[in-house]
Amino acid sequence: MNQCFVISLPRSGSTLLQRLLAVHPRIQTAGEPWLALPFAYALREKGARAEFSHRSMAQGIGEFVNALPGGAATYYREAGRMMERLHETMARNGRDWFLDKTPRYFLILNELMAMFPEAKFVVLQRNPLAVVASIWNTWHGGRFDFGSNELDVFEGPRAIAEFVSEPRANVCEVSFEQVVAQPVTQLRVITDFLGLEPLADVELPDDDPLKQARLGDKTGVQKFSKVSTAPLESWKEAFASHVRKLWARHYLEWLGEKTLGRLGYDRGALLQELDAIPTAFGKMFPDIMDCRMRLWPLYFGRRLNFVRQERRDTRVRYLWKAQS
Repeated sequence: MNQCFVISLPRSGSTLLQRLLAVHPRIQTAGEPWLALPFAYALREKGARAEFSHRSMAQGIGEFVNALPGGAATYYREAGRMMERLHETMARNGRDWFLDKTPRYFLILNELMAMFPEAKFVVLQRNPLAVVASIWNTWHGGRFDFGSNELDVFEGPRAIAEFVSEPRANVCEVSFEQVVAQPVTQLRVITDFLGLEPLADVELPDDDPLKQARLGDKTGVQKFSKVSTAPLESWKEAFASHVRKLWARHYLEWLGEKTLGRLGYDRGALLQELDAIPTAFGKMFPDIMDCRMRLWPLYFGRRLNFVRQERRDTRVRYLWKAQS
């Protein structure tokens, strides 16, 4: 069974790409499997919680793995083979490719490569500010709040940028903006990369089984019955606030031109788009309340830094601090 992984941040259009590719007669897929995450975190003492002690479990499994011939490399490869067998069991009608679309795989990219050394990886990029806007609108009711999605906003872009920093023959990059603007061309790029026949069309089927998947983009599935370019502009509405635009400028500065460049975006161009967004004065006060005044250093001309903090309950938060 051939393996293909769609690597992206959440809210990057990966469900749309998955739905478009799923109509290919040789591709099998399923919602968001998350299958590889437990195998990777089984060797990580931090980053997960359980009724039992996850740290003790990771230590026990780690000791067992270290005793294997080949150590972790053997463990990851055997875990990959087990998942391949599960993919083959699910495959129907002679489909010989399994497409796994699990956005949080950006947390385990090195382990994923070790599990599936012969797999193909399609990296789907999207404007980071559009990703942030979609996170706010989809999971936080439009409020200026990240909650558990801080990990996606702050860790995700740099993890993916590092992954694509070196050219690899088994990695293909496309952007959400290109996919919705030129779906035929971009899907042909992907099918050629996989060595598959081109798709007959780029229509989203009415009887799409992915509509019933428990995970994935429920908003886009219900809102769009065909590929639409509307999201290319609609994200800007989420930044029609002085506070959010101020935060976005510092966020782009914090990411840096190098990271943004690896993702395929120009910081200057993003700032121009941001500055052109009309600002609604009335939206400023709810945003100030949502961020609990964490942006006060900006009003005194100080740069904002995002500092990673690992909490005792294994969750990761990002503190917004002024740089000295």
